[in-house]
Amino acid sequence: MITRLLKQVKKNIEKKDDSSISIAKKHVRDILVKQGFIFESGILTTPDGIKFQDENSVFEVHEVFAQNDYNFFIKENKDTVVFDVGMNMAASTLYFAKIKNVKKVYAFEPFLPTAAEGIKNINLNPDLAQKIDVFKFGLGSEDKIIEMPYVKEASSCMSTTQNVFLLNNDLQSFKVRDIEKLEIKSASKVFGKLIEKECINVLKIDTEGAEYEIFEDLDENGLLKSFKIVMLEYHYKSPDELEIRLKNNDFVVFYRTNPIKKGEKVGMMVAVAMKGCE
Repeated sequence: MITRLLKQVKKNIEKKDDSSISIAKKHVRDILVKQGFIFESGILTTPDGIKFQDENSVFEVHEVFAQNDYNFFIKENKDTVVFDVGMNMAASTLYFAKIKNVKKVYAFEPFLPTAAEGIKNINLNPDLAQKIDVFKFGLGSEDKIIEMPYVKEASSCMSTTQNVFLLNNDLQSFKVRDIEKLEIKSASKVFGKLIEKECINVLKIDTEGAEYEIFEDLDENGLLKSFKIVMLEYHYKSPDELEIRLKNNDFVVFYRTNPIKKGEKVGMMVAVAMKGCE
């Protein structure tokens, strides 16, 4: 997450003075170079040849490709479909698409400026792009149109359920913000049309707070049990509700919690179904 990296450089974020972001990017670039990533002519290339726009993708590529936050293994003879909810710059989307037995990645991103940048990264990798369908809307418990503040420089922190500028001290100093009109659709209605029963379905969620209503909608409509693996970041609230829903659907759950400040939590959760998908 960009906010965790910015904490390391002990600077305040300013829209008109992005020195702290530049310092954090340099720090991450140095890490990636040591691990075999290549920066050339504005393009960041991973050791296995996946290309990204250098300027906008450094933080997310580090999280997904260097830290391996979404690594999983499935037998090569099992076709897999991945639902990537919270595409952002498409690092996780392309990470999933590069897996040999992943036949389709459905990627969801409600913030249109972010979706446009993610699509640019996807198009830099035409062989993988054939596996990917991008949906430029968010998911929740119901169909609706909402408006939320947005800053491109912190796209990975944007939320469809929380005013992150009030909740996160590292974002409060952004002076200029756009207001984005976002389309949200019922997760169960959308997934019900896309889940393939003959395949292994994998769900990844990084939505800065929307994960709770997405889980509620999927659980109440009997769709959580359609997934074999669930990988998610949870934000701002205790993960207990998510854990209970997963366990009630016969998942074994592993997670780690990183306290940011009193009363606020963020962490990573991975769940694996104990039974075969129905």
